[in-house]
Amino acid sequence: MHPELTRLFEPIATRFEAQARTMVSLLEETHFLRERLEALAPPPPQSAGWTHIPPPPPDARVVHVSSSAGDDANDGLSPDAPLRSIARAIPLLRDGAGDRLLLRRGDVFRGPFGNWSLSGKSPEHPLLLGAYGEGPRPVVLSSGSAFSVVGPTASGEPLHDVWLIGLHLRAAGRDPRPNEYDDAFDATAPAGNGVRLIRPATNLLIEDCRVELFANNLTLTAGGSDEVAAGARLHNVRVRRCQVLDAWSNSAFNSGQGFYAYGCDGLLIEQCVFDHNGWNEKVPGADATIYRHNCYLGAPNYNVTVRGNVIANASSHGLQLRCGGAVEDNLFLHNAIHCFLAGHEGIFRRNAILGGRDISPKLPRGYGLTLSCTEGRAERNVVAHKGAMTGSAITVERGEWTPPGPRRITLVGNAVYAWGGNALEVPHDCDTLEFAGNDLQCCDPSRKVINVKAKIAEPRFAANRYHSLGDDPARWFFFDGRFMPFDEWRSLTGDSSRCERVDFHPDAVALGDLLPPNLLDTVREQSRITWDDGLTARQVVRRILECFGK
Repeated sequence: MHPELTRLFEPIATRFEAQARTMVSLLEETHFLRERLEALAPPPPQSAGWTHIPPPPPDARVVHVSSSAGDDANDGLSPDAPLRSIARAIPLLRDGAGDRLLLRRGDVFRGPFGNWSLSGKSPEHPLLLGAYGEGPRPVVLSSGSAFSVVGPTASGEPLHDVWLIGLHLRAAGRDPRPNEYDDAFDATAPAGNGVRLIRPATNLLIEDCRVELFANNLTLTAGGSDEVAAGARLHNVRVRRCQVLDAWSNSAFNSGQGFYAYGCDGLLIEQCVFDHNGWNEKVPGADATIYRHNCYLGAPNYNVTVRGNVIANASSHGLQLRCGGAVEDNLFLHNAIHCFLAGHEGIFRRNAILGGRDISPKLPRGYGLTLSCTEGRAERNVVAHKGAMTGSAITVERGEWTPPGPRRITLVGNAVYAWGGNALEVPHDCDTLEFAGNDLQCCDPSRKVINVKAKIAEPRFAANRYHSLGDDPARWFFFDGRFMPFDEWRSLTGDSSRCERVDFHPDAVALGDLLPPNLLDTVREQSRITWDDGLTARQVVRRILECFGK
């Protein structure tokens, strides 16, 4: 271009560039304000949030069963004439008809649903296994698996449109504590699964169910690895507002899962409680190991959302999500490894990670978030209050479950506080690492604030606030193979952040002040008839984020 034209257009170009930056800033501010308004909105009514149960089709059979008031000589077609046993009721149900099997609330049934082969009529008219009457969930005490889909279906087609709502599935003889069922403990009792699918299926809902003490509480797969690789899938699986508790095994090394999923396309895990799965201190041989988890979601799952759950006290991982997906509004408590997120794309936002533990003295852990995606983002999370264990608060790694290709990681607006491990750990190479607006505060004096042991092609550090309880700032940052003072770190990385102490809300200082009293005891006992929206993970996490200014 002619020099005179260049001179004339230069101010215009500069003005347009400034306006573009302003527009980007306004769009980002609008995004944060919209989410802030959503967070400040009043919670929904206590009855909200449950899946609507449509009326059965006009020609459907609704079969009632009561262990306390039933008789297998009845027809079971009304609450006034219930059958006594599940085994007598199942043959009355028809495949593809939208029938229902309802167990009386407050009753205890000894014996499983067995190997299931019946489907519903349509998504609007599912086959429902549920409850009727008043009182607590009906209890199904099962030796072995309680509900299984392991063989051919009645139609020969994949299972579809089956809902389990309002049931309590409990493994018989596997609770070492005194219990109201007078169920004598037997360490050799058959273990099995609470719910087990190893066949393709579509439109499966498990809601308001308590599943506990099995070797594996929930196992949802579309088949073996070869079948899944060949295209077998579970489509549209929803697990909502359930308690998945205390799975353990003292035999197979990889048993003891709270929830295992493999081959799902469209998986929602929402507002559940996963507590103390994979181990049992009171049972010899049921030790915590690296193979037993609260939630283990394999790589061949797609379109996964894990939202609003309490995930606590796992043998190893609270949530191992090898497939990527969205993890949001969850409360993680005292897991050995809180969350591992891999796959092509993963987002981890508005979660609270509190406390931690080792698997065993020989297996030290205490990790917060491990981000192992190709495209990964963590925003507005709190990672806080873990003792002096080795695991870092946030780890950015490239591992076995990281797909090939350039890695772009974004960590924005997070808070790490009083964490007994490195605050940020980068052990593997990364193409782009954006680290902005984070608070790394009151870090362990024996650990590093930031520990970069690999190459970052494009480091983008800005607007963070760093503080360690260590009295030597020259040992807060490790980069380029050595410790360095902050001025040198800033020079090498272009970091525009500051070293300063942040004063959070007084309740942020102690873990006990952040959580409602007896939180786990309360949420473990919740059901549709006792639901307290003020003690959902989302409500608790919202308060924690506010205490840390996030």
